[in-house]
Amino acid sequence: MVVKRVVQFGLLSGLAGVLSGCPPLIGEDFFDGFGLAIEDVGDLNGDLIHELACGAPDGMGEDGVIYGEVRVYSGISGGRVRNWVGTSPHSRFGSAIAGVGDMNGDGFGDVLVGAPRHSVTDFQMRGRAVVHSGIDGSILHEWFGESIGSEFGLGVASAGDYDGDEVPDAMVAAWQQPGLWGAMAGKVYIYSGADGTELANFEGSAEGERLGARVAYVGDLDGDDVGDLLMSTAPVDTGGGEGAAPKAIVPSRVYVYTGGTGLLHATLFAEAVRDNFGIALAAMGDVDGDG
Repeated sequence: MVVKRVVQFGLLSGLAGVLSGCPPLIGEDFFDGFGLAIEDVGDLNGDLIHELACGAPDGMGEDGVIYGEVRVYSGISGGRVRNWVGTSPHSRFGSAIAGVGDMNGDGFGDVLVGAPRHSVTDFQMRGRAVVHSGIDGSILHEWFGESIGSEFGLGVASAGDYDGDEVPDAMVAAWQQPGLWGAMAGKVYIYSGADGTELANFEGSAEGERLGARVAYVGDLDGDDVGDLLMSTAPVDTGGGEGAAPKAIVPSRVYVYTGGTGLLHATLFAEAVRDNFGIALAAMGDVDGDG
């Protein structure tokens, strides 16, 4: 039996079950990937309650073509308040979503969406990331991947106020982007929320490292009053070629970069090979009470 994906609102404590007045959110098409990405995107309609954005990267457009879709639901009623569709067939628009704060100064939060297989022309699959205005859905910024197959936009996140201009910035990952160290080293880009220019980038340090497997903005970890950035990698296969050392696997890791300067603050290592360390990243607040 084939069923549609369901997203359910719930209380933070998880003790009282489903929130009253918010029915389950159900995918519209079989196999549309509804709920693959879920994000609190802030208050988009002025009711002072946050909205929920759900990605359906295999969702269909009105013409029956699979473009990918993002559906935004009211935090009060669960009713649909916004709907955005990809612009390239099979682009997997909605694979990643991030609330990025108010980029255009209208008092409402804006939303960053990734489409990692977007093609400008047929089958390029360079990827695309786009910021939609929360209030009217218009496009504020749009960026495209550098290389075919880079999967630019598979990971997206806020970058906080990276450049200190009091406008929130954006972070977009292309985990299969080739670099100085070889194929699929990965690359993460920081873009200005004010004018869309590239502020900084971070490249993987080994072939196949896939920097940007996941990205996240986590607030101030090093006490400099500037939020910091997390970027995870995939396990790296090394050696094993003709005349080379035996093949080895370097476990995945998570890099912590200082916001504003881009300096490496810390590196967190997986405990075991292929344990999927870093497959999900999120801020936790002050868990241990150290300020």
